Amino acid sequence: MTKQPIGVFDSGVGGLFIAKALASAMPRERVVYFGDTENFPYGQKSQDFIVQRSLSIVEYLATLHCKLVVVACNTVSALALGSIKGIAKVPVVDTISPVMSAPKIDSGHTIGVIGTPNTIGSEIWQKSLWGKYKESKIYAHPCPSLASWIEQGELGDEQLCEVVSEQTLGLPRVDTLILGCTHYSLIKKYLHLCYPKTYLLDPAEAVVNKVRDLLIKEKICA
Repeated sequence: MTKQPIGVFDSGVGGLFIAKALASAMPRERVVYFGDTENFPYGQKSQDFIVQRSLSIVEYLATLHCKLVVVACNTVSALALGSIKGIAKVPVVDTISPVMSAPKIDSGHTIGVIGTPNTIGSEIWQKSLWGKYKESKIYAHPCPSLASWIEQGELGDEQLCEVVSEQTLGLPRVDTLILGCTHYSLIKKYLHLCYPKTYLLDPAEAVVNKVRDLLIKEKICA
């Protein structure tokens, strides 16, 4: 029998970055990816739609006998995680809570997080960060169409720099900037140009570590 895969899903290409990171870190594991490009973007859709669509995808991944599901979308992690865990018969990993278990950011540092309007509007990042970094100033900034520009993949370097600058306008300079959308992993070099002295925290590494720990804990490693 073919070994059970790790299932990963997102509304578009952003989650592919996490799927690739998982495959690279754990080459013995099989990773399957579901990109719901037909319904992209999730970032401005209703919570009811996101919940129902996510449940349908998780049910589909169950038919592929996935042994673990990675919700590679911050919007789904913010708005539908409880519902997903309610039906999933396997461990579920999101993109937000693993960061809270990662090594601490220096106390007192200013922390920014950028994401879709739904993710930022849910305040899940803000509440999680306030709970852990009580001495830090937290700034959350929505980027309404940044993921859409990335998904199209048609902009040149100069245009992307302009889009990133425009979408992050109003966000103060911070010591650490959390990429609160998996699509943003694909444009880190442009974010570096806009924030050259800022540490960019990509949740992908924390997600990979969480998945590895769960596979060992549940004794379901390949």
